[in-house]
Amino acid sequence: MQYYSASELKNQLAAIIDVVQREPVVVQKKGRNVAIILSPTEYQNYQRYKRHAFVDFCQDISEKAIHRGLTPEKLAQILDEEDNEQRDNKR
Repeated sequence: MQYYSASELKNQLAAIIDVVQREPVVVQKKGRNVAIILSPTEYQNYQRYKRHAFVDFCQDISEKAIHRGLTPEKLAQILDEEDNEQRDNKR
């Protein structure tokens, strides 16, 4: 991973875009990381990872809920109660 200051980014944008095709670039301002620039391929990989992690999380929660006795009917009841509470709070 390469590090550039915001002013370097401004002055060397074309060259830094070339670097991003090989590895992520961290942009710093006053010594603090303020942005990370990724190639489209790296960004797509990151999005794919996030989707898979979310699906895995949902499956894990679902298995735990079923193990603890949550049925579709109980879930619907809980969600209906939550909707009713939110409507009441808006009034």
